[in-house]
Amino acid sequence: MTYTFNISSTPHIVKEFYNSDYGKIRGFRLLTIIGKQLWYNINNTNNIITWKEDAATALNATIAPGNYTYISLSSAVENAMNACSLSLGFGLNYTVSLDSSTFLSTITVTAGHTVQIIPTGIDLGYIMGFHIISSASSTLISDSCYDLSDNYIELRFINPSISNRHYVNDTFTDGVVSWQIPIIGLSGEIIYFQDTDNGPYKYIQNDKWKSTTTKIEIYNSHNQLLDNRGGNISIVIKLIY
Repeated sequence: MTYTFNISSTPHIVKEFYNSDYGKIRGFRLLTIIGKQLWYNINNTNNIITWKEDAATALNATIAPGNYTYISLSSAVENAMNACSLSLGFGLNYTVSLDSSTFLSTITVTAGHTVQIIPTGIDLGYIMGFHIISSASSTLISDSCYDLSDNYIELRFINPSISNRHYVNDTFTDGVVSWQIPIIGLSGEIIYFQDTDNGPYKYIQNDKWKSTTTKIEIYNSHNQLLDNRGGNISIVIKLIY
């Protein structure tokens, strides 16, 4: 049989399949997932850029969460860095650009001064392509391509430790089962996954039938937990007995 459930309001969902409702479930297979990409590509986990000007104390500039293009992101970062420098730094002037051909970011500062980007995890500097601490210079070009989009989301079935519950797993031990789901379209468009009932089953520990409890989380390709901001994603799985 198939079972359909929706993820909404929160990225943390706990689902339980009880013996009385579904019989002795041995495992399941992901058939479809469909919904809208409602989360931001820049959010509260990656909206801060850290840098030093003239090798002084590090500064942090923050931009508002939102869905950015390479044009709007360069403008937002430039404004944020200039405002931060004016209030907390040396009042320098920054110019930020993201090249749509090379996919590299360039940051320049007032002549006679230097800027040094210091990425701290998957932050704004990292998203812009500064994956390592840059050298101090008046003009910086990112060491890697900037990345404003996700090629996939990852749907993770997390097995929490709850008394008298037995969990979906790959290896007959508690763990994490996951699928990478392709994203089709840009923000606000449809994400979609479909398997023609040929994909692998994820099995439940075969001597435990009382119930299955799984927490469902959605991550982006940067391994960041997503908040679907009250949107709805429908997931269809096939149960086997």
